[in-house]
Amino acid sequence: MTPARARRDTALAASVRRRLQRDRADLVELASELIRIPSENPAGKRYASCATLISRHLRELGFGVRTLNPSGDGPCVVGTYGEGGRALYFSGHYDVVPAQDRSQFEPAVRKGNLHGRGAADMKGGIAAMAFAIRALAASGFEPKGRVISISVPDEETSGPRGTIALARAGLIEPDAIGMLTMEPTSGVVWNANRGVISLRVTVHGKPAHVGLHFRGVNAFRGMLTVAEMFAILDAEVSERTTRFNISPEAARRSGCCSAANCPEDTTSTSSRIVCPSRSIGARIRTRTSTSNVHACSTWPIRRAREECAVTSRCCRRAGLLPQTRTAIWGRRSHRASAA
Repeated sequence: MTPARARRDTALAASVRRRLQRDRADLVELASELIRIPSENPAGKRYASCATLISRHLRELGFGVRTLNPSGDGPCVVGTYGEGGRALYFSGHYDVVPAQDRSQFEPAVRKGNLHGRGAADMKGGIAAMAFAIRALAASGFEPKGRVISISVPDEETSGPRGTIALARAGLIEPDAIGMLTMEPTSGVVWNANRGVISLRVTVHGKPAHVGLHFRGVNAFRGMLTVAEMFAILDAEVSERTTRFNISPEAARRSGCCSAANCPEDTTSTSSRIVCPSRSIGARIRTRTSTSNVHACSTWPIRRAREECAVTSRCCRRAGLLPQTRTAIWGRRSHRASAA
């Protein structure tokens, strides 16, 4: 690079930063408007609302705008700056993982950071790439080709309605210079991106009443076997690293996860069948392997001879042995607490 070229690039970068500072409030407002739209995936609704909003703002920013929908129900918004030549894509997705609370769709700025479902992943990224291209144009940058903003749905579930649909329809130019994705990477530029394989596992059992449990097949136990297989697979693939220069180091590794995020907790229910004349003192301790949080619940000690008469008669009529279930005695409820 010549000294003259270096000076031009430095001046352009400074001009772009100044323009972005002036547009800061408008950028945050666009991101906030997008956050207010609950475009959760699954189930993949409100896509049209997001696409309409993005299209309107891109037109206001001076882009040439097209809305493409090769799948029929996944509108993709394409905004172009420049003419002719090869394309450099800026890519983002407007679907978000499901929220835990509706309040997450109420954007708020606290201590200089925008909060809300999708603020980072990645409605904030869609707003950022739109205003970045706008800043380039306002700074007098004239590309030899085209800079194209492309906003798609369906990324969170690797669905077929977004980038996959565009590629299959031949709407992603194969000779493009490249594609920059505004996913959150903690301020570090990655020169490669991990892929994902998503699957849903269903374990079938045979239902039975708790008193006839021996006639059923417990699907939960089967799922425990599947979970253990995934744990073994996770240990294996976690040893694999990419050759690309990605940081932090942990991001260079593969891994297995549940759904779109690592879950914070998991819950299951269980019943213990107690033989007659046996004392029981049930103290159940469950431990989550990921967070080392212990949850303890204690049920009162009862003897089988204390069964209620109604339950005893019903069991005898059915030809079953009398049975003791903690639910009969008004089971105590205990909130799980960290040990």
